[in-house]
Amino acid sequence: MPPFFEDMLGPLPATEEAVLSELRSDLQAQGSRIANTSPFSPFFRLMGALLAQPVLFVRGLLRDTVLPGMFVKTATGEQLDALAYGLDEQRKPATKATGLLTFYRDNPTGDLGIPAGAVVASPPIEGVVYRMLTTAAGLITEGSLSAQVSAEAEQPGAAWNLGDGYYAVLEDTVPGITAVANASGWLTQPGTDTEGDEPLRERLRLKWRRQAG
Repeated sequence: MPPFFEDMLGPLPATEEAVLSELRSDLQAQGSRIANTSPFSPFFRLMGALLAQPVLFVRGLLRDTVLPGMFVKTATGEQLDALAYGLDEQRKPATKATGLLTFYRDNPTGDLGIPAGAVVASPPIEGVVYRMLTTAAGLITEGSLSAQVSAEAEQPGAAWNLGDGYYAVLEDTVPGITAVANASGWLTQPGTDTEGDEPLRERLRLKWRRQAG
């Protein structure tokens, strides 16, 4: 954490001994009759358990969580979301990849329909199978051997923006279709991950500068 957070908490004692030292001073100022003010006395050991640890816990909470959450530069997660809300902004959510998958057949005779909802998967990549679903019915027309069909990722995220040829497994048979693939330039809209803290932080800084100007 920035050192000035420690400076802001200067009035709060930073160690158990400092807490007990202030307690001794306060007791003496109030005319306490407790004679044994040694840190080893039963009274001060009890006070250390009852007072010092809670004070130090609160101090740490202020330094590590509350104060950083008050500034765009240091806030993270939900605290940064709250600051964004104050500037009428919000973290950009993850989005799904969309693109065109190419379906192939061997026989150019007649029209061949491709249903909406057809699932085209990748081979396992580090144990994960990525899937695209066709979002509209497609048609390979008379005399053609292929057609492109619009598709959308099964889930949001940048991981579904796979390279050429990875989406090649048609999970449910479509009569007449012999192959499917994502060709070069297949993406129409890449998928994105949920906006991270740093990109959001930068957007908030830019908005603040524009408003201040």
